[in-house]
Amino acid sequence: MRRDAEVERFVQSLADARLPNRQSANVYRNATRRANLKRWLNTYEDSHRSTIFVGEALGRDGGAITGIPFVSPNVLTSGDDPWGAFGPQTSYSLPEKANPNQKERTATRFWKHVPSHLDDLPRPLTWNIFPFWPYQVDGDGRRFNRTPTKEEIDFAIEKTIAAVEFVRAMSADEI
Repeated sequence: MRRDAEVERFVQSLADARLPNRQSANVYRNATRRANLKRWLNTYEDSHRSTIFVGEALGRDGGAITGIPFVSPNVLTSGDDPWGAFGPQTSYSLPEKANPNQKERTATRFWKHVPSHLDDLPRPLTWNIFPFWPYQVDGDGRRFNRTPTKEEIDFAIEKTIAAVEFVRAMSADEI
C-alpha cells in the first residue's frame, strides 16, 4: 500500500504544478491521464537490470493524450509489447474523444525497436525531463510540439529526479 500512496502523492504533485509559462500544458489535471500515469508507475518493477528512458517532453499525439511518456493511444490500445503492458486486457483508458488509432512518431519507433533489445529484461520505465506538454501556437490557433525552454527544464528537473528516486526507493522497500 505504501507504493500506491507514494505514487498518488507524486502524480498529484504533477497535477498541482503551476507551470512556468502559458505555452505548456499540464495534462495531469485530467483524471484519465493521472490514472494512466499512476498505473504506469505502480506496475514498474525496478531491479538491478532495470532500464529508464528519459525523453524531452510529452508529445501532442502521444503522452499529452495518454499521460504516459513515449506512449500514444495506438501503443496503449495495441497490446503489442513483450511485457503485456498495453492492450485491451489492461485497465488503461483514453480520455473522452481520443482516437485509439492515433500514432505518434516517437512512441511508434520506440515500441517498435526498443523492446527487441530488452525482451529479457523488466519493462522499462519511460519518463520526460519536462513531464508536461510544451507547445507553440500557429496562426490558425493550432498547438504544435516544441522543445522545452531552459526555464521549463529547470522547473521540472526536480520532478525527474523525484520520479527516479521514489521508484528506486519503493522497489528497495519491497525486497
